[in-house]
Amino acid sequence: MSKTRKSLLSYSDDLGGESPPNGQWRERFDFLSATDILRWLQGAASSARAVVLQRFFKTGAGEYGAGDVFLGIGVPELRRCVRKTAPLPFSEIRELLMSRFHEARAVGVLLLVAGKVAGISGTPATVPAVGAAERAKPFAGKVDAAKQEEIFNFYLECARLGRINNWDLVDVSCKEIVGRRLLDKRDRSMLVKLAKNGNLWEQRIAIVSTGCFITHGQFDDTLKIAKIFFTHPHDLIHKATGWMLREVGKKERSVLREFLTQNGSAMPRTALRHAIEHFAPAERAKFLQREKIRTRSKRREPEQN
Repeated sequence: MSKTRKSLLSYSDDLGGESPPNGQWRERFDFLSATDILRWLQGAASSARAVVLQRFFKTGAGEYGAGDVFLGIGVPELRRCVRKTAPLPFSEIRELLMSRFHEARAVGVLLLVAGKVAGISGTPATVPAVGAAERAKPFAGKVDAAKQEEIFNFYLECARLGRINNWDLVDVSCKEIVGRRLLDKRDRSMLVKLAKNGNLWEQRIAIVSTGCFITHGQFDDTLKIAKIFFTHPHDLIHKATGWMLREVGKKERSVLREFLTQNGSAMPRTALRHAIEHFAPAERAKFLQREKIRTRSKRREPEQN
């Protein structure tokens, strides 16, 4: 193992782990370890595409993705890799999440979303040998409550360690992992804590996770966290907030309209624009005009003092 890999793996305390999957998985899956996946990722790399992705995900000095390294592999290829990967223990998924390569971390979170974690409730560490027809079937590991809890805790620990550290990694995973885990819970106060803790990516997890509740007709948490972010300085949070409010409107237009009537003039313009994308032009103009009046008023305040 290279010095770089060793330093990345020692980034955090042990988050848990079990024995690697048994060789019997080879009958059905192409990738049995983080090493297999990292080797494939580096073989599939495209330097030309990597340049484009580095620019798109703002990896320059001082930008939100500063220091991130892309190999230049698209999401469809990463999803195919996940389908071909055997359930891995947390220790192997952690190795992917500790990688400096963005695509390795993406595969790590997609494995968590798919529930492809070995050695915990609902996922055996080994499977019997199977034929070609059986190998062609998608993985159908059952994500029961105990398994969901372990994945949830592991995911949040990795987020705290800064390993789920760009908007695409957050958006592809948090609704399924955090939102689904909290869906039947009355106490969701941990989302408010994430929203207030000052970490950009955990804050985005807080608001985007509520997308799971929205699909089930539950809007209170989205509206509560949206208010917390009215004064947030970062455009990425404004966009995510507007996105979730727009989803509320798709489910129940009257709820969003009432929220905007009461709070629209206090919202960041980016969040407001995203929230009202699906409104008719005349109604969009009405809400934007209110925001414009509020902005002009704020600009005049220092002159009056």
